[in-house]
Amino acid sequence: AVAPGALDAEPLLEHASTGVVPRTPRPGEVQDVVQFSTRIHYVLEDEGLLEVSVIRLGPCRGSASVKYETVDPSSIAGLSFESTSGRLEFRNGQDETRFCVKIIQDDCWSPTAEFKVRLFEPVNCTLGLYLHTCRVKVIDGNCFPSDKFAEKVGQGPPGIETIPAPQLIFEFCRLLIHSRGILFRTVVIMVFDQVETLYMWTALMTTVYCADVLFAKVPGSVDFFPGMRVSLLVPGDRQGTARWLGFMYFCPLLIIQLWRI
Repeated sequence: AVAPGALDAEPLLEHASTGVVPRTPRPGEVQDVVQFSTRIHYVLEDEGLLEVSVIRLGPCRGSASVKYETVDPSSIAGLSFESTSGRLEFRNGQDETRFCVKIIQDDCWSPTAEFKVRLFEPVNCTLGLYLHTCRVKVIDGNCFPSDKFAEKVGQGPPGIETIPAPQLIFEFCRLLIHSRGILFRTVVIMVFDQVETLYMWTALMTTVYCADVLFAKVPGSVDFFPGMRVSLLVPGDRQGTARWLGFMYFCPLLIIQLWRI
């Protein structure tokens, strides 16, 4: 197995340990250009390792080095790949070197992930104008929503039609639960979607309460909620009760309007 960052070049932290001594170019001398060999790299999740090629353009005389690191704009480091950094050394006459990035495999389907790798701090060379940064796309080969039905999906439409709908829905819900950030959003939506039902119930019971308690000559009592029989909310004070009732009536409506925004 090839350790990340150890293919054809060792990640080194100091110039002294690499043996690359920075030197000042002579007048008229053009330094070698160091850059990635391609702008986009594609890798399947189950491959486990991505080899990234860095090339050196020019006479390739003497030694040169450059640092590299992964850049994670989507916060997927540790989920789709392992962060990698180090220094690459080009020996005299060497025009290519490589390093590896470990790709993390899991059993859950996920959309294509993307991260960047950049070169910086060149020694005895210059960075390419455009290819000093490259993109990496990690393609998930798992079946949606679960590999449980991979065999039937592979059979095409006849096989797909034999998948039981309840099992398919269950696997889809399982995917949502295991997806980062989706479980919390799902719970929030389910909770707030019930506020409208609560408002309808409150509006209905408020009408009954007003007729049987608040506006009655002799205040009675009603089951405002199952098992909760109430009379005046503020004992002996109809106006105070009306204020509390108005608050209880409009509060769910306000929450609904804010949720819809």
